[in-house]
Amino acid sequence: ALFNQYNAWFGQRWFVLPGPTYGGYEPAAFGNDWSLPADVRRARKQQALELAR
Repeated sequence: ALFNQYNAWFGQRWFVLPGPTYGGYEPAAFGNDWSLPADVRRARKQQALELAR
């Protein structure tokens, strides 16, 4: 019920930040596939940032 009441606040007044104890969040942008070439990983990270705009 509280989530529904304050749902519009997420991204406006409230922001969810990754916790360092849970590990990195950057690899999620490229599916945590470290076998991809560095330039592909970087491009996928940049694409994820563009989607967040």
